[in-house]
Amino acid sequence: MQKTNNFSHAYIISGEDELTLAAAHTLAAAMLCETGGAKPCGACRHCEKSQRGIHPDISVTAHQTDSRGQEKREIYIDQIRAIVSDAHIMPNEADKKVYIIQNADTMNIAAQNALLKCLEEPPRHTALILTAKNAQALLETVRSRCVSISCAAHEEDPDAAANALAQKFIETAASGDELKIWQFCTSLEGETSGTVSSFARAVRLRLSDVLCLRAKAPGLSRAQTLSLLFLMGTVLQYARSNVGVKHIFGAIAVKTIDLKRGKIH
Repeated sequence: MQKTNNFSHAYIISGEDELTLAAAHTLAAAMLCETGGAKPCGACRHCEKSQRGIHPDISVTAHQTDSRGQEKREIYIDQIRAIVSDAHIMPNEADKKVYIIQNADTMNIAAQNALLKCLEEPPRHTALILTAKNAQALLETVRSRCVSISCAAHEEDPDAAANALAQKFIETAASGDELKIWQFCTSLEGETSGTVSSFARAVRLRLSDVLCLRAKAPGLSRAQTLSLLFLMGTVLQYARSNVGVKHIFGAIAVKTIDLKRGKIH
């Protein structure tokens, strides 16, 4: 349930190459999608070009090859400087230009420092998506300026109770039954803020698996999956800010119902 200008300017998607790259392209398509509903719609001109890999406002930076055709081991500063320079040029067709940096954790230190300029003071029409096998290999100054999405194996899985709540929520959301969505959310209004955080993290892990093609969520489109993933990020922010639990689950109910109606906030 994201408007284009509500996306973050930078993301790190961590995990295996094929999974993170697929997720990066889905996220890039969502950023450029021109529908008024859940993004990416898969049908507008920007989504269609994104799916075909020909959108002029999506570029992918990866390892270069040497004179013998062998892939180099690092992403170098000149590649990042090219992104920083191009970022100040207006988009060709969409409202944004999206730069995907594949295997960003192989950027050398100079390249990462060069990227900080775009992360700290990003042009309004620019977004960055970094994929990485090991996000911890990136500088803290880079990581702290990006929203993280994990396609990696879960080292610290939430407890069984949080997992059960997350699974029930996803099934209830996918059903589209407004009464069941309200009943689920109101049943949790008496829980603690700690339970809210555990629940939101568990939902995010499961939706990340769906986004990264490791699992399926019958009844949810990829656009709806992405929207719910962002919603859980907002829920975690609410919990950290000590927003009341009743208010949080009320917001979850309203936004989940609107999502299934095809509305957007």
